[in-house]
Amino acid sequence: MKRFALLGFLLAWAGLILLAGGCLSHGRGEQSSPQKTVEAYLQAFQEKDCDRMLQLSRAARIEPEEMKLIKIMEIKDYRVGPVKKISSQEVEVEVSLDMVLFGVETVHTDRLRLVKEGGRWYLKQKPLEDK
Repeated sequence: MKRFALLGFLLAWAGLILLAGGCLSHGRGEQSSPQKTVEAYLQAFQEKDCDRMLQLSRAARIEPEEMKLIKIMEIKDYRVGPVKKISSQEVEVEVSLDMVLFGVETVHTDRLRLVKEGGRWYLKQKPLEDK
């Protein structure tokens, strides 16, 4: 009888530890902060992963002109800067892109708008998009 009580106690503790671990890791995903969302988007851009880019943005689709740009533009490096709070559900994040376009290296700095929906951050506007 004591063995079953001890086993039940140990299983209960193991369950609590697993639950706590899950709760502690919540919020560490790539959309848990505006900066992480921008980084994930730019990594997807570097990998030419248009599906992932769409998942991280509020865009319904990628236009044909954008597809051409994604194919010919190379992001060599990027820096994600400070966040400017617009409201509790919307922010702007400063980014600086080291890019190569048509063989010419250039640096482009921009502020990207993000919106929070369902606890996740999404790009409201894509890099290089006209405001």
